[in-house]
Amino acid sequence: MYCFLVLAVLIGSESYRFQAEIHVRAMGERFGAVTLETHEFRVADAGTWTSVDFAQADNERVTVREVNRNGRSVISGAVSHFSPDLQDAFISDVVVHRVSLDSVKADDVVRIVLERTVDDLCYLPAFSVPNMATLKSYEIAVFHDADLEVAFEVSSLDPDIKFETNHTDDKSTRFSLTDFDHKVQFPFFAHNDSVTTVIPQLKRGDDVLTCDTPTVFGAWYKSLLRDLHSLAPEDQAFARALIGEATDPRDQMTQLYQFVRDQVRYDTDMSQQHAIVPHAPSTVLAKRFGDCKDKAYLLCALAANAGFDVRFALVSTSPQMPSSSIRPQFFNHVVNVWFGDDGPVFMDATSKHAPLGELADALFGQEALVMDVMGHTSPQRLVIEPPGAPGFSISVRGTLTPEVTHGAMARLEGDFKYGVINEKHGVVDFENIISNLITSFLYKISVDYFRQVDSEQYQCVADLEHFVVVTKRKSYLPSAPFVIPLDGVWERADDPFPVFLPSRLQLNLTLDLEHKGFKANPQEFALSAGSDIDFRASLDSVDQDHSKVSYKLLINKKFWAVDEKPVLIEFARNYFQHKNKMLTLERGDL
Repeated sequence: MYCFLVLAVLIGSESYRFQAEIHVRAMGERFGAVTLETHEFRVADAGTWTSVDFAQADNERVTVREVNRNGRSVISGAVSHFSPDLQDAFISDVVVHRVSLDSVKADDVVRIVLERTVDDLCYLPAFSVPNMATLKSYEIAVFHDADLEVAFEVSSLDPDIKFETNHTDDKSTRFSLTDFDHKVQFPFFAHNDSVTTVIPQLKRGDDVLTCDTPTVFGAWYKSLLRDLHSLAPEDQAFARALIGEATDPRDQMTQLYQFVRDQVRYDTDMSQQHAIVPHAPSTVLAKRFGDCKDKAYLLCALAANAGFDVRFALVSTSPQMPSSSIRPQFFNHVVNVWFGDDGPVFMDATSKHAPLGELADALFGQEALVMDVMGHTSPQRLVIEPPGAPGFSISVRGTLTPEVTHGAMARLEGDFKYGVINEKHGVVDFENIISNLITSFLYKISVDYFRQVDSEQYQCVADLEHFVVVTKRKSYLPSAPFVIPLDGVWERADDPFPVFLPSRLQLNLTLDLEHKGFKANPQEFALSAGSDIDFRASLDSVDQDHSKVSYKLLINKKFWAVDEKPVLIEFARNYFQHKNKMLTLERGDL
């Protein structure tokens, strides 16, 4: 999401006011805009305010026009610029303008004016309203020709947000927040930094100038690719050769996907002209490197050459405010979707080890804008639901002697598996990574000494010393052995906001225990909330001297709407209340 300020530096402000004046300008057949932003804040205490950062996106030009303190200009020497470390991005901030002031005193009023210029209204940003107790006013004014229509979409999870829109005359439209109470910071909430997002929308007749709909945005984006050719003739034979002798469509698609994933090195080109537009497929194929959009566009071209319908999918790796509008800034990654006989299959050619159809769990539940850049199918929004939550399965074979370590086998799933593979730099590093990952989800069990058996499984050693309690009469095992990321979620019971969990999870632990002298009566414990969240624990006798203890946890949903929260909270409360209950085996000779 587009954000103007690094908010941490404003903590020392007693008050903050924001005003934006958007001047829409005709540029031939297109429209651009110059936005004057005014940021004004009163300093709370001397020394608490040092600097403030303003991000510049690749598709805009930013100039700091004014810096004054208490009405006097102090711009000389106050402005510096730097480029931050960049991550993979569909469109990213490449320049930061920093305004720094020395000797700021309490009650000083600092006023900063920026000028932002975009040459296309499709780049007109959304405004993220900061969640600050010191926010006193937030206003946006759009100055435009009389034949333009201006509206504001207010995207917020706060049902109490209030605002006004005024058309003062036929050439200006104004927006202002009238109720912007600061919201407390909630656990399990993805939007603590923002109260709401305000999205200006401009039309001229039936023409949507700000590309707010999938159809208009898709047509605009494809126009940016107009000068990019598909595969050059000499590359088409190479593309066909990639499929080899594979005859099954999924096998053929896998060959193409794995080539782009493995043979086209990931590398970011952050030149201005490449901010949103990929390089031509043949160019990427020749140089064998590119970023997410380069790899995705190449895969579309290779697939089209082989007769497959593979499309571009713009996504965000972090939750966004719900919105019907579209802006380039809402996306920071590009993946692909293959439309075959079995329905849409997502794939990410930047994920080093993920097979066809599996995506990072960070994308689960995110809405993708899918565009047919090689054909003529209308764009559509699709919610990403990759199969298989991240997690692990561990089977331990041992005895009720707690001080003895036991042999075990571990299998990682989803992000856990690919994350470990990505981080496998050496034996010591690998041991620490996988051990810490698994043990962090287990109660009173440590798992160490991992040795990879095959691509799926690891041999390891489990320490049950603090997990199994043996007395003269009984042996005890916890009925809830998993450390799950729901501690404290019940604090969210009464607020009007949804819950965001950090990830999905599937955890399985099986103990095959020899227990001479003890007998096991079947025991079972279950908590369930349908297919989205489920936990089961059971103790079953295999024979006179052996029992199988099984634990299974599934959390298959990250976003829980307000009306769904009670189910999640009840599950969490019951699980944590049950942690002190035990599964028991009794002495058979007593």
